[in-house]
Amino acid sequence: MTFKERYLYNPKKDLLGKGGFSQVYKAQDVLLDRVVALKFFYNTEQGKYDVLSEIRKIIRFNHPNIAMYYDVAMVETPDFHGDIQMTQVGIMEYINSGEIRAYLKSQHNDLGLFKKLLLDVLNGLDFLHRNGIIHRDLKPQNILVHEGDEGPVSKIADFGISKNLDASSGNSSSQVMGTIEYMAPEQFNASRYGLEGRIGTNLDLWSFGVMTYELLTDQSLYGKRGGNTSSEQIMSNILGEEIPPEVDRLPEPFRAVVKACLVKNANDRVKSARELVAILEGNVSSESAATKVLPQHMIKKGTGASSSRSSGVVGRTTAKPPDIAVPKRRPWVIWAIVALFLSGFGYWLLNRYEVIAPVTPAKPSPVVEAPVLPAGMVLVEGGKFMMGSNVKGEEDAAPRHEVAVSTFLLGDHEVTNQEYADFLNKYGSDRIQANDYAGELLLETHPLGLIKVNNLWIPGPGREEYPVVNVTWFGAWLYAQQKGGRLPSEAEWEYAARGGPKSGGYRFSGDNDYNNIAWNEANSKGETHPVKQKKPNELGIYDLNGNVYEWCQDWFGENVYKSATSKDPKGATNGESRIMRGGSWSVPAQSITYRDYDAPTRKTDGLGFRVAMDYKTK
Repeated sequence: MTFKERYLYNPKKDLLGKGGFSQVYKAQDVLLDRVVALKFFYNTEQGKYDVLSEIRKIIRFNHPNIAMYYDVAMVETPDFHGDIQMTQVGIMEYINSGEIRAYLKSQHNDLGLFKKLLLDVLNGLDFLHRNGIIHRDLKPQNILVHEGDEGPVSKIADFGISKNLDASSGNSSSQVMGTIEYMAPEQFNASRYGLEGRIGTNLDLWSFGVMTYELLTDQSLYGKRGGNTSSEQIMSNILGEEIPPEVDRLPEPFRAVVKACLVKNANDRVKSARELVAILEGNVSSESAATKVLPQHMIKKGTGASSSRSSGVVGRTTAKPPDIAVPKRRPWVIWAIVALFLSGFGYWLLNRYEVIAPVTPAKPSPVVEAPVLPAGMVLVEGGKFMMGSNVKGEEDAAPRHEVAVSTFLLGDHEVTNQEYADFLNKYGSDRIQANDYAGELLLETHPLGLIKVNNLWIPGPGREEYPVVNVTWFGAWLYAQQKGGRLPSEAEWEYAARGGPKSGGYRFSGDNDYNNIAWNEANSKGETHPVKQKKPNELGIYDLNGNVYEWCQDWFGENVYKSATSKDPKGATNGESRIMRGGSWSVPAQSITYRDYDAPTRKTDGLGFRVAMDYKTK
């Protein structure tokens, strides 16, 4: 079945809208018997806009407040001269009630409905931000409303489409095309207004504030292009004024929301959509909101939500603080305290001239100094253990055999997003620059891991302490090398997972109940979790089971256990795959002995690593 046979629409009657990137049509999917929206991206823009790359990031998302992509198709279309070219088409869910501005007008601008639709938008933004996506072009035209059985729902559309900078600029990063009327100050000057000089997810919250004001008043806050207003003048207005006085005339809680958003410096601006939800739902008063999210100089001047200046709003109320019960003091307690004070004072008067004999400290017992270990590293004392398994289903781990391991150091946690971002930004490249592995990719962006903003690698929002993912074996190996360490051998990993010389003989690393020590498909809710949240094993090492698989140094060999050396084995001498151990958030519980392996170029959202080091005595 061809594209035209499957999707039926009339180009003249079924046009839903058009913008700078695309045209959207309502269509009937005859194969699945459903109505869809077809988004045709302009051929003239496809060389500049990495459409497929951006859709890949978001097509897996399924959230009630996000306009969902079902699929992407490549369709042959003739150009002006009749030449055939490929057009990219996004197949999306059909949203039946159009843009939010027109919908609200059709509903007589009902404030209760408006508040509900804004909460929908914030829930959608919260989901995007937690998955590492910054919209960068939030505006009324990109908020659509769908009327279903349970009433109207607003959905965010057109997010994540980025424009590649011209090659002549010498910059290969992508810069998002925003609409200037809604752009945050850091989009013009990130070094001055950004989060520590960088763009972050609360960029979208500035745009949300501008959009909220505009939908309430039907007026542009900083000007609108056309007529006598230029783009330069709008930018000057955004960067010049603190908060326009017109905002004070908004009804609550919208006034507090807008004021929380329109803070020029992103470091002082409200940080998350959830905070705005609390303000909008009335769980945080406008005064508390101002104290929490506005710079102190604004609060002192009375320009924040705590301003005593009249807002001109009828019916505004201030919640009365609850009465605080003060416990009754018993007289005898007071007299006892006074007597105790007087007795102490009298003792001091009687003894204030007494010479106190110095106390000779006892001779300290000899102390055996523990070795000073690098931060985050655990000493694993060497010893012998039975490695592998003869259990059915773990044939790769057979036969079980005795191995001796020398003392070594192992990280107490999987390397985190923040740790790897710091390394990448210092290293200056996502590919190995020298040695035999030169040119190999270290890591790719991922919402659960690292994203790239303004040529800087940063953790996805709120994911600083989550384990880094989507990292290749080469990326793990280089990080460990740069930190003065290495990847653990497979024998070292299993020995440490068993608890080393302190082993309790558990099936999993530190417990027989997997839920106590690991995140897996049964308890992870479909994603990674911050390191060190579960119970550590006997050595004080976290997450050796679950959360993410961990790269080891060894090549995988099918019969390596049958011929392994008994002292510090290193695995196969060569191969096509490297060892991974421990299981991840997306798979069932796996025992300590379970082995897995993959190509060293492999990168997934369930694969990370930790660092090992040789133990060096003085």
